[in-house]
Amino acid sequence: MEDVAMNPMDFTFANPAALNWVWAVLALLALVLIRTRGRARAMAAFADAPLLRTIAPRANSARPFVRALLTVAALAALVPALMDPRWGAQVEEVKRRGADVFFVMDVSRSMTAQDATPDRLSRARQFVEETVESLGGDRIGLIEFAGTAAMRVPLTLNYGAFRTTLAELVPLSGARGGTALANAIALAAASFPPASAGSRAIIIISDGEDLDDGEADPVATAKAVLEKDGVHVYAIGIGDSREGARIPESRGKDGVRY
Repeated sequence: MEDVAMNPMDFTFANPAALNWVWAVLALLALVLIRTRGRARAMAAFADAPLLRTIAPRANSARPFVRALLTVAALAALVPALMDPRWGAQVEEVKRRGADVFFVMDVSRSMTAQDATPDRLSRARQFVEETVESLGGDRIGLIEFAGTAAMRVPLTLNYGAFRTTLAELVPLSGARGGTALANAIALAAASFPPASAGSRAIIIISDGEDLDDGEADPVATAKAVLEKDGVHVYAIGIGDSREGARIPESRGKDGVRY
């Protein structure tokens, strides 16, 4: 893809080679000085100063020298203009290969456990937000999974729409309970454009709990998409895998029911 980058630059010249014209200006200045000095010597040899002022009052005038000096100064002022000085930002087109990244979010009921602050799902959202913040020019997509997997945001450069949908994820968004992780990996792999030139990655954020007994092996699925499509799969664990936490059944006026 092609991006337009704004590179802040305080001061620069678009045509620095024009500085070589300074040598021509200096040569012209030297010529003016030599001619002026030679003219003064010739006048002094012709007559002494009082007589010269009488017979040729304009011959001793400094006007020719001043005119020549002003001409040299004007030519010298043209040199910076020819160098084309520029201030501010420079627009530069940069060709780059962006990455395509799918975030695969676990929204099963176990993600409401509070062994992460404030709970597993909120912590997962925070991780995705921080990761997206570090991306630039990469397409991102969002898939949720619980008992089933569903596409929420296809690959896009609209980070604002992505963040809005991410904030709307709630537990049990899927049609049924469970954790259809292998299906989510397969859905993400199938959703990459076939002609994608950049790197492709799937980032899974899950607590790893509540797996369906009949679910395909997620590890085998991840290996398959890597070998077949060259898609790298990364897994981020949320929650305390050793101590665990109770999973809320419901929340009401009387508090949380487990």
